[in-house]
Amino acid sequence: MTKNYLSTVIILLVMLFFSFQSYAGNNSSSVIEDEMAVNFDESEIYSSFDQINDLVNYVSENEDVTYSSIMAEDNLLVENVSSSAAMVLNTATNDDPTVVGAFWYGCIFSAVGIIAVSVVTGNDPVQVKKAITGCIVSTIVIPIIYIGVEIFIAVYGY
Repeated sequence: MTKNYLSTVIILLVMLFFSFQSYAGNNSSSVIEDEMAVNFDESEIYSSFDQINDLVNYVSENEDVTYSSIMAEDNLLVENVSSSAAMVLNTATNDDPTVVGAFWYGCIFSAVGIIAVSVVTGNDPVQVKKAITGCIVSTIVIPIIYIGVEIFIAVYGY
């Protein structure tokens, strides 16, 4: 009974997986969209940056000017410019390792990950501690998963 139930669940999950794959494949572009992507107007791209280039030139000529002071003057240079994208970039710190966090470096790469985090962050104790925590968690979790799979195989005979 359990074997039939498990086989039925596996077949249903495989069917669900393939149906999602077929839906994902339907997002193909049309010939017109492909031609628009290949034959784009380069001057349109450069003209869209004209306002930003004017603002950059103004700020580089006047070194004591800030974005806030230009906004206070209600200058036409910042009429269509938003500072929200720049704020997102300013919150990033250089202490974090690239791509994934320090925890995942320690979790995935173990001792090598701890060394990599230490080198990349300049031996930042907070980041190294996160990497060590990741290493400890993976050292505990992987054997538990392995033992669980072995018990499952022994019980159900797969």
